[in-house]
This record gives sequence, C-alpha cells and structure tokens, in this order.
Amino acid sequence: MSLQHLLAAIIDQTDREIAQTENAVAKRLAEKKAVSDKALSAHLSSIDEQVTKRKAMLRAKAETHANLSMRSELLTAKQQMIDEVFSAVMEKVSLLPDAEMEPVFRTLLASLPDGGEIRPSKKHAALVQKVAGGRKIGSPIESKGGFMFISEKEERNCTFEHLVGTELRSKQELMVARSLSA
Repeated sequence: MSLQHLLAAIIDQTDREIAQTENAVAKRLAEKKAVSDKALSAHLSSIDEQVTKRKAMLRAKAETHANLSMRSELLTAKQQMIDEVFSAVMEKVSLLPDAEMEPVFRTLLASLPDGGEIRPSKKHAALVQKVAGGRKIGSPIESKGGFMFISEKEERNCTFEHLVGTELRSKQELMVARSLSA
C-alpha cells in the first residue's frame, strides 16, 4: 500500500470517527434538550398553576372585601334608619301635651326615693311642680323634656333623651331593626 492509500484510509477512518462523534454529540444534545424542555415545561406548568391559584385567591379576597363593604354600608344605612326612628319618637314624645304626660310623670316621681332634688326640663317645670307633691324642685335643666332626680345616694335620669335614647332604645332596637328589614 502506498502512502497515499494509507493516508486516504486514515482520513476515511478519521472522517468516520468524526461523523460518529458528531452523531453521538447530536444525540446527547437532543436528549439533554428533551430533558431540559420537559423540565422547563414542568416548571412553566407549575408557575401557571401558582398564578392560577394566586388569581383565584385574589379574586376570592376581592369578593370577600366587596361583600364586607356592601354589608357594612347596609348596616350603616340600617343604623341611620334606626337612629331616625328613635329621633322621630323623641320629637313626638317631646310634643305630647302636659295632660298626656302628667300620668307618666306621676309614675316616674312615685318610683323615686324620698328626699333629693328634682330638676325639671324647662319645658316641664310647671308640670313637675304640679305633680311633685311637695318635693324639692331645683333649677331647670336643658332637655327636651322630663327631669333629673339627684340625691346624696342616687341620681336618676328621667329626661326624654335618656328614657327614649337609652331605656326604650335598648329594649326595642332589635324589634325596630327587624321591622325595618322586613
């Protein structure tokens, strides 16, 4: 064999080895690309799932906030209506004539202990003086009606503001709220 044939055989052999190495590298690259593509796809899928969950959570949070805001506004509106009802009751009670208030005042005064001082509202000073039965009457107070009883041991607020705003309201507010909601 001549040197040329030997050289050609070595070149052929080298070309075949290069082709085999290129094929092996291409195959390994394809395998690594497939593994990477699969891992990337799994990671992207995981990210999509997390984004979907986060969107659902934020949507639920926003809906809950909207519902709470709506309920709060509704509650505020109901409370305003209840306040208006009791304000109207206060106005109507304060406009009642003395003849209708006299039995109420007699009952309230009869429930008080002896002694002390009765301080009527300016509006009811004459009526309290009339039904007080000799009790000590103090200077008038600023009130829509009624009176205050003050003694060393006790103080009772029998003003219309207190009777309607505290006593009546605490006993009737739930019933009023239910009737307004019906």
